[in-house]
Amino acid sequence: MENQYILYYDLAKEGFNFIDPIVGLIIAILVSTVFYFFRKVSFLFFPLSIVSMIIGVLTFSIDMLVYKDYLYLKKLLLTNQYKIMEGRPERFLYLAQGGHGKESFYLNGIKFEYADNLNPNLGFHRTVAYGGPIKEGVYIKICYYNNHILKLEIRK
Repeated sequence: MENQYILYYDLAKEGFNFIDPIVGLIIAILVSTVFYFFRKVSFLFFPLSIVSMIIGVLTFSIDMLVYKDYLYLKKLLLTNQYKIMEGRPERFLYLAQGGHGKESFYLNGIKFEYADNLNPNLGFHRTVAYGGPIKEGVYIKICYYNNHILKLEIRK
């Protein structure tokens, strides 16, 4: 009988989260506009409008660089340019719920780490504290590139 797996994560199917960069840019535009129209109330409002617009544009630009990386990883996944590894995670380091930092494990001597608060667009990121399936003793199969988990399957 062939090993059966349940697909838990697939970067290509997850898609890119455009909500955060767009909402951030809209908020920056609105704040800049408000500061600009109230510039006669205080001399600080005009510089604040410029600063908030610059912050919004920089944030949006950084998100677009992440989008470029996402497209690259997605292309690698769709064209089968990745490595496959399977086994049981070892030396698992759990992240406490509500904690900051990374969860990590070793699989066949290679360290993988991820966190809920890091960019979810660049690979698997669901920690055990937030419902992630990777735990000690669970048999997993991953497709990865440079330690980005592009696809995760759990053995039934």
